[in-house]
Amino acid sequence: MADSKEYEINFFTPKSPFAKDNTKLIAWIVIIWALAIFGFHFLMKAIEKRTPEPAYVTYESVWENVKSNTATDIEKKDLAKVYLTLLGKYIELRDNVVLKKALTLTIYDILPEYQKPGFIETTRQVVSDKNVNLDNVIEVLDFSDDNKFSKLLVNVVPYGLVPFDGTPLDKESMDMIPNLMEKYLVHFQSGLTDTKFLGFPFHYFYTSVLLLIIFCGLCWYYCVVIDKVMDKHGMEKSEV
Repeated sequence: MADSKEYEINFFTPKSPFAKDNTKLIAWIVIIWALAIFGFHFLMKAIEKRTPEPAYVTYESVWENVKSNTATDIEKKDLAKVYLTLLGKYIELRDNVVLKKALTLTIYDILPEYQKPGFIETTRQVVSDKNVNLDNVIEVLDFSDDNKFSKLLVNVVPYGLVPFDGTPLDKESMDMIPNLMEKYLVHFQSGLTDTKFLGFPFHYFYTSVLLLIIFCGLCWYYCVVIDKVMDKHGMEKSEV
């Protein structure tokens, strides 16, 4: 073993000229790769704008009146449709008792007095029978705009009701509603998310496709440059 060669390789403290050039090349490639990944996300964060959905704008315009019990029936109908929109778009919210009770209470408030006792009984039945007759509820919500979205909301109604006894929401539940609206109906968008590239949002195409291309390009660049570095230091490829 006396004639064996010992090599001490340390990326962070290169000793030979070749090792120093190789370390510098790898460091630059890592920096470029990090900028390609994290720099893009920082850029997205820096230029994003708060963008509420139309449903949020509707909620925001009526919520103060609802809290102060001065909302008109039309405003309550609009708010009920916002609740239904949330329940229809996000399946996980169908387990949210606060949201469902808020919807049930809102519908109860806009029903004629003579229909309210029957509605309370209906909310108890709908738990076990989603096919219970809700024609009076659908009629009072006024889905007269005969479009596909309204028809979808009609189908959500049975899943948005909870057994109801006529009592209003407590303060804690009322305070939870704005948080739900902010979380699910407000998004942060920018030109990077709204611009389409080859049919995809640009940020999606960049992270799923372009980053892979950049990675392969950096690997190719390293292979080309390291050959030149080896030639520079008079090294045969077979020796490495």
